[in-house]
Amino acid sequence: MWETVVLTGAAATAAITHTLIPDHWMPYVLMAQAKRWPMNKSLRVTGFGAIVHLSATTLLGILAAVVGSELSKRYSAWAELVGGVLLISFGLYFAWRGWRTFQRGRHHHDHLHEEHPHALERSDFALGAILGSRPCAEALPIFFAASMLGVFSSLAAVGAWVLVTVVSMLGIVWLSLKSLRHFRLDFFEKYGELSSGLLIALVGGTILLLGI
Repeated sequence: MWETVVLTGAAATAAITHTLIPDHWMPYVLMAQAKRWPMNKSLRVTGFGAIVHLSATTLLGILAAVVGSELSKRYSAWAELVGGVLLISFGLYFAWRGWRTFQRGRHHHDHLHEEHPHALERSDFALGAILGSRPCAEALPIFFAASMLGVFSSLAAVGAWVLVTVVSMLGIVWLSLKSLRHFRLDFFEKYGELSSGLLIALVGGTILLLGI
C-alpha cells in the first residue's frame, strides 16, 4: 500500500516538474496571444494538446511493456525528433504568415476573417495537437515500477500523471495569459504572429539540440 502511495506521489511530482518545461506550455501561450483567442478557447486548445501528449506517453508505456524498453527508447527518440521538426516547421510557417500580413499593412484580425471560421477552428486544434504530440519518456520508470505492484498501482500512477499534467498545463497557460493581458505590448500587437512563430521554432530547435 505504501509503495503505491509513494509511486503515485512520485508520478504527480514528476508530472508537475516536466510540465514546467517551456515546450509544454509556452507555444500555447504564444499562439493564443498572437491569435487573440478568448481564454476559454485558449484552454480548450491547451487541454486538447495535453490529451494528445498524454496519449502519446501512454502509447510509449504500452510499447515498452510489449516490446521492451530498448525499442521504446528508439520510438521515444524518433518521436522527439518528429516533434521538434513539427514545432520548427509550424513556428516558421506561423512567422511567415505574420510577416506576410505585416507586409500587406493589414490588421491581423481582419486577415483572419478572410478564412472560414470552421476551417480556422479545425486548424487551431490541429496545431494544438502538433504542439502536444511528443511523448514523455520520463514517465516510463514510474510506470514500470507501478506495474510491478499490480493493476491498482499502475492505474493510480497513470491517473496521477494524467490529472496533474492536464491541470498543470491549463493552470500555467491560464496564469500566463492572465498576466500578459494586464499589459499592452505594442510590439506584440504589431508583430505578434511573426515573433510567436520564431519563438515556437526556437523551442523546437532547443528540443532537437538538447533532447529535452
